[in-house]
Amino acid sequence: MKFVLSLLLLTFAPIYIFANELEFRHYEEGKLQWDDFTSVQDSTMDSTSLFKPYISFKKEDIERNDSNFTVIKSYNFIFKNKVYAPTEKRTNEQLRYYQIIFDIKEYYRREIQDSINIRTLFEGMQSQYLRINAISDSVITTFELEYQNNKNTSVLEKWENIYNTKLVKTELLLLPHVTIPNFGVSLDIGGRYGIYTGEIKEIIKPNYGYYFGFTVFTKDLFFYLRLGTVGGKVKKVFIYEDDWPEGMGLNLTEFDLSVGYPLFNNSTHKLTPFIGWGVHEITDKGDNEFYENLSTTSHSFVAGLNYDLILHESTNLAPSFLFSGNKSNKQDILNIRLSLTNVNHSFFKGNSIMLSVGYSIFGRLVSIE
Repeated sequence: MKFVLSLLLLTFAPIYIFANELEFRHYEEGKLQWDDFTSVQDSTMDSTSLFKPYISFKKEDIERNDSNFTVIKSYNFIFKNKVYAPTEKRTNEQLRYYQIIFDIKEYYRREIQDSINIRTLFEGMQSQYLRINAISDSVITTFELEYQNNKNTSVLEKWENIYNTKLVKTELLLLPHVTIPNFGVSLDIGGRYGIYTGEIKEIIKPNYGYYFGFTVFTKDLFFYLRLGTVGGKVKKVFIYEDDWPEGMGLNLTEFDLSVGYPLFNNSTHKLTPFIGWGVHEITDKGDNEFYENLSTTSHSFVAGLNYDLILHESTNLAPSFLFSGNKSNKQDILNIRLSLTNVNHSFFKGNSIMLSVGYSIFGRLVSIE
């Protein structure tokens, strides 16, 4: 795999190294003009051999509808100081001749772009580039031989008509039609702060902590898995299997599985009420050698409200090694979650209210229509 990538970079990188130093001219700039031919005359070479267009490509970011798309963009260009025609040959007919070569290369550049759009791996992209580019060179050779054998404008008219028609019918689709499925997974991490209500409020004081988890989205439902813990301490001594003395440090852990249905869900905001099942566990921190391995657990429902603010969205359509080369959509999300867990220990009851603020990275695979 590394060899293939290295070969790919060695194949195309030199063009861009030189492109930073030489003046180049893209096909999109319009019809060729004699001013584009700035090479110094070399009398040892035939003028027709001094015009050569190139096809290459590189990664590029495109903004569309407040979203960023990473694509592989192809280019058809010439180096202006590498093309030359002597003054006596700078005729309209000769310029038409060069333009046809440029048009042929453009047609096959668009075929390469279409092929790149559907490729998922570098190997496939490279092999298609080499195949199609070789075909374009063969067609150009056929045109050059036909013109040189006849030397009349009818040959130019014939090839102009062929490739003008082909180019009109062949759209350069840099950003293909993308289908983003209603399925994805996010990794969630952040901080949380809790308060208790009811009997437990008089005995336990919660504090700050952290959480992590996953979210699975399918159609209009969100499935949440969260594991979070905050620090705390005993406010009032109580007995459960042993004495829990006042001031003892605690770990207050909650685990929940829940499902939510969004009240609204657009490109920027998602507001989702949820309900599910949760576990509430209280354990000592182990900072007192006389009290070790103390814990108590309760199981009950959890409910709350989840808000997602989509900070940035990007879609990678460039062939890659991630996801086995599949194209993917990613969202960076600010997540705010307010949850209530019923605490139902045998010796005290109440509710745990947790406010969580964190970051989620949401990803899904996309397909090209």
